[in-house]
Amino acid sequence: MKNKICYPIVLFVMLIAFANFANAQQNKNETASDYLTKMKAMADSIKNARKDYKKNGSNTNNNSNFPARYANSMSDTKKTSIENAYKYLSPAEKEKVKNYPPVPEAFRTSIDAEEFLSSLKGVDINGDVQKFSKEKSVPLTGYCVSYLTTKQKAETIVKDAAKLKAEFIKNNPSINFGAVIGKTYVSENGLVYLPLGDASFADEAPDAKYISGNIQFPKENCIGTPDYVSMNDLKKNKGIYSLGLNGTLTIKFTNNALVDVNGPDLFVFEAGQIEPTNLDISKDGINWISVGKISGGTASVDISKVAKPTDYFYYVRLTDLNTTSSIAGADIDAIAAIGAAIKLSLNAEVLFDLGKANLKPDGIAAIKN
Repeated sequence: MKNKICYPIVLFVMLIAFANFANAQQNKNETASDYLTKMKAMADSIKNARKDYKKNGSNTNNNSNFPARYANSMSDTKKTSIENAYKYLSPAEKEKVKNYPPVPEAFRTSIDAEEFLSSLKGVDINGDVQKFSKEKSVPLTGYCVSYLTTKQKAETIVKDAAKLKAEFIKNNPSINFGAVIGKTYVSENGLVYLPLGDASFADEAPDAKYISGNIQFPKENCIGTPDYVSMNDLKKNKGIYSLGLNGTLTIKFTNNALVDVNGPDLFVFEAGQIEPTNLDISKDGINWISVGKISGGTASVDISKVAKPTDYFYYVRLTDLNTTSSIAGADIDAIAAIGAAIKLSLNAEVLFDLGKANLKPDGIAAIKN
């Protein structure tokens, strides 16, 4: 049964990806007639391939036994559309796109997106889409279109990250530790710029109360930078901690502290279905201040209504609000302080020149360490 549904699903994915390609092509200098002719040829190719598959269970046109080839290359990890499309290529077809660099498992930061775009120099994806479309090679065209969609995603991340960083620095000129430290991260809920980069994330998970649910992961999964990996078997998902129904999770910042800045102050990297939680913050892990409910996919939190600019908080507690899903409880990948004060055991002269507010190169290196 699985083999019978794989091919139509991939065709559907290809059609969605191709729609993105069509939008990109509208900016090119070509006549409407040429454009429509090309679109029709591609649509006819996909339609004919679907007919062939329904008729005899296989695909002619240089790619026989589609489903069998797919089944033979299954893995536990949920693959990207590019990886899935690549599985359908014959050895000869793979040879035609051998110059395409590997795609990252995920764009965790804007730096990942920049490096991916840099690796694409000299690769003419648009030209290959047009060439393989004329050849009526559905698998190759679908692969290139999926690749083009990922390239466009990377471009959007880089563009939006630059705007986000500039906006944060404009609103918080005193909280700028330098370009080599600040970093923009990618979440399922959007982008977030963290002035302290990797040092912004929770360092410990001192407490977790798992009351009920179907899958319990190690609470340490929520520590450090985002590293969630979705698996076909949900029990094998990596890098997340699920609170469970009505469960709680307490994290601690040790090398930095959560503070109130202009704009959002805390960012929760949640994976999968977004589920509501209650958020509390504390200076000592004993006395708690309620920030309120996080719901509706909200990832960034502003603590200005309950905190003073001079307050430093080292603990954050999340409480699940009993929402049923495939994995019971909110699924937390990472928690980061956007408004962060770093705690250093360094002499001031190591960080700054006398009377200056800009970090010295040695100071930047010390903070990175």
